[in-house]
Amino acid sequence: TNIRKLNSITAQLLEFEKIDSRKAKSRLEPINLNYFLAEEVSCFKNVCEKKGIDLQLLMEEEQIVISADRHLLELMLDNLLSNACKYTNPGGRIDVSLKGNKSKAIVVVSDTGIGIPDKEQKNIFTNVYRAENARASQETGNGFGLLQVSRIADMLHGKISFSSKLQRGTTFTISFKRIYDEPVIQWNPGKLNKSIDQIRIPTPTISSVSDSKGETLLIVEDNDDLRNYLTATFSVAYNVVSTISADDALTFLENYYPDIIISDVMMPGMQGDEFCRIVKNNPDTSGIPIILLTAKTTHDAIVNGLEQGADDYIAKPFSLDILKTKVRGLLSNRKRLREFYLREAVKRLESTDKTSVETTGIEPDISIHDSKESRDVPLCGGADKDFIDNTVNLIIENMADTDFDIDRLCREMAMSRTLFFGRLKSLTGKGPQEFMRMMRLERAAELLRAGVPVGEVALQTGFANSKYFSTL
Repeated sequence: TNIRKLNSITAQLLEFEKIDSRKAKSRLEPINLNYFLAEEVSCFKNVCEKKGIDLQLLMEEEQIVISADRHLLELMLDNLLSNACKYTNPGGRIDVSLKGNKSKAIVVVSDTGIGIPDKEQKNIFTNVYRAENARASQETGNGFGLLQVSRIADMLHGKISFSSKLQRGTTFTISFKRIYDEPVIQWNPGKLNKSIDQIRIPTPTISSVSDSKGETLLIVEDNDDLRNYLTATFSVAYNVVSTISADDALTFLENYYPDIIISDVMMPGMQGDEFCRIVKNNPDTSGIPIILLTAKTTHDAIVNGLEQGADDYIAKPFSLDILKTKVRGLLSNRKRLREFYLREAVKRLESTDKTSVETTGIEPDISIHDSKESRDVPLCGGADKDFIDNTVNLIIENMADTDFDIDRLCREMAMSRTLFFGRLKSLTGKGPQEFMRMMRLERAAELLRAGVPVGEVALQTGFANSKYFSTL
């Protein structure tokens, strides 16, 4: 424990020194703040429940996006939420809220904790400093957390302010410039401030790994040590989400679509094999590969797990190398399936009866279900084929409509942007915007080969600006 604490303090000091000397390189990307805050707050739920603190996240359904460095943003929020948890007494409350207007995104972290004495408030953002009442509390701290928060806010071109009343609480307000770019949607299990490492062992941040890392693994495991071990192991190559129960995993699947699931069988509450059955019986999630881990090694137990729809079944104790190999194998099959779907989508455009489209506006029904080539690839659930089919149909039907965008596509598919993005990305390897653009440009190529003038091709494929179309 002492070694972990020493390592924690050393890591924070090094991080602080990087930020202090401006050597920390910012890697800006469009971040969905709704998504990001939900992820951060979920990481602090356990510690707040243990301490008897009511932690609430308040935000509107409207998507709010900012340009930020994911790792620095995590450090900032981890510090603020960690302080709120440490200095709020049992029975207190912490509110995290997100609001936006046309130009700004505003995050507020408010608590009913011990507050900051008036005479000491001037030191909070300017020195490595702990207020007198914080030092007198039973909570550990080193005094540079809020200074770090202030400097991160400056690096991200944000503004931070606070108000505080002794024994009544503190409110921090951070404002960022709002942007309207398509966010890079990644579910990243929170990398908590090392000072509250009793919740979860931190794993490498997504922003610190290779750009080639794209697949998302959902790990469902109630044992903290094994869950943390698997998370740390697979985070090197994949985006990893971890939950401690099947119920939490099902809640996650309501809004997100991972590429593969690794689940324990023996867990409190819902068992892993029942969780597997529910996932495989749901048409919207049936195509997600599932590996079950279990200490039950009897013939009947293994058969039962496979009968629930599991794609593989590994007995504990297991070889990590074997588990990695099985994960790679299942994801390799997914990659082959993605390539197949993309080929079929392009064939739909090339095979479309242009005369029928021009005279009746009706596309012929060329379904990917009946393709002979579909028998040569690993198949996922039929609902996934229907999903791709319906997406392609909608894009073809609205090809010339310049107002047909991702929001309309999601509404027509009756799905949230987040869920639609995750599912399409998992099945095709492309996000909605990239997929729609690919379809339009493939159609444009066919029209250009047929001798249609560039300006007319641009209009027929939904590009109002011919110059922008030519550039693409």
